[in-house]
Parts: sequence; C-alpha cells; structure tokens
Amino acid sequence: MVRKILAAVMLVTVGCSQLDKGDASIFLSNISLDAFDKSSFRIFVNEELILTDSVKNQYVSSHWKESKIKVPKDSFNVRVIITGKGYELERDTTVSYSDSLKLFIRFNFYPYYKRYRNPDIYRYLPQETTRLKEIADSLYAKNVLPNAKEYLNDTIPLRKNIEIIIQ
Repeated sequence: MVRKILAAVMLVTVGCSQLDKGDASIFLSNISLDAFDKSSFRIFVNEELILTDSVKNQYVSSHWKESKIKVPKDSFNVRVIITGKGYELERDTTVSYSDSLKLFIRFNFYPYYKRYRNPDIYRYLPQETTRLKEIADSLYAKNVLPNAKEYLNDTIPLRKNIEIIIQ
C-alpha cells in the first residue's frame, strides 16, 4: 500500500515538473580557427547540465548544429562552458521562455596578432622582409622590446568570444 502511494506521488511530481517545462531549440556553432578548431560545449540550464557536444569548425558562419532541449516555462539561467586547447571559457545569461524559443550559441574566436603590429619591431628590421613573424617572435623571446607587455596579450580567448543570441 505504501509503495502504491509513493509511486503515485512520484508520478504526480514528475508529471508536474514536465508540465512546467517547454521545448526549445538550441543551435551551436564554432567559427574559431587555429587551435580551437574543435571545442567542447557544455550547456547548463539552472545549473543542470542539459547538453554536451563537441563542435568542429566548419569554416562557414552559417553552419549550426541543432538540438532540442527542455527548459522551464519561466525565466531561467543559461550557462555555457567551452573547453579547447587548455582554455575553459564561461558565459551565462538569463532567458525568458516564449513559445518559439531558439538559442544560438556560437564560439567566435580568431586570434588577433597584435604582437606583430608593435612599431618597435621595425627598428630592428634592416629592410622589407617576409620573416617578420619570426624576427618579432625572437625579439619578444629575448625581451628586447620595451613595450612587450602591451602587445603580448592578443591571442587568448575571452568571454566575449561566446555569443549567445536568443530569438
């Protein structure tokens, strides 16, 4: 008898929690080049892991991987963690549910090599060269350039490289 009551309570609880949830489409994209060609995405809704996927760069900005997920029918928190090449980036946002909820999450990282635009490098170049990157890297390695710290923080991915668009 106790088992039947417990089973009925569990069914009602599970049924009610499913009524409070709705369908949403989640689209993942990775347009990051170089070392982040393949990145692992983990998507959490209200601290519950709902989707894990490895997204390979397709070299086209219109490529999206679609998945269906269940989300609460009121406001909820979406947290995205992207892992690749020894980095882990995290970004979150609060989302309000609507009947046709679509979440677009894109990892958009392309290193901007500010280090090769340091004007002090050109003092060490005898003439035009095709070896600019090689020479600049050696100048940084030997700590010759006085303003090196300004120009070496250019290739790490940042939270802003995770784009979350809600429609």
